[in-house]
Amino acid sequence: MWLSRLRLRGQLLAGFGSLVVLLVTIAAFGGYGLSASDSALKEMDDETAGLRNTQQMLFDSEMIRRAMTSYRFDFNQAALMDARAAETDVAAILADRVKRVRSPGRRALYEQAAEMIKVITARCDRFAALAEAANKYHTEMTVLGPLLLKSSEEVRALLGATDRAEQRALGIDI
Repeated sequence: MWLSRLRLRGQLLAGFGSLVVLLVTIAAFGGYGLSASDSALKEMDDETAGLRNTQQMLFDSEMIRRAMTSYRFDFNQAALMDARAAETDVAAILADRVKRVRSPGRRALYEQAAEMIKVITARCDRFAALAEAANKYHTEMTVLGPLLLKSSEEVRALLGATDRAEQRALGIDI
């Protein structure tokens, strides 16, 4: 009971000082708790960003698949441009995730996915070039087909051979 031997002024200062020490201690523990929760929130934000990026990549992958299907059947150039834009978006997201991820296993997974997207992009470009050539030749054959049919009918009329046996006898096989 050394406090009772102090004068009133000393007792008030000792009580106030202990109160200040208690408040500073509580504030220090609160600051530590806030910094710990801040780092946990940053980790959660990174994970949430990863989830959003994964959802965007899935959406873009589905968009690529649908656009390429549309392009294969209809030779729709707008669909091909949409697929290329989605491939670029996916590649950008994967590059960002490779930079941000801490785990070497996840980094390797994202790098592998980025390489697969590059391969898919190269295949799509190759397919687009081949499909353009095929579409061009198809258009030419569509134009040439009726002309060839008409020409063969004209040859048949000129020869005057209407009977199939007559054509074989002459050595004509149309």
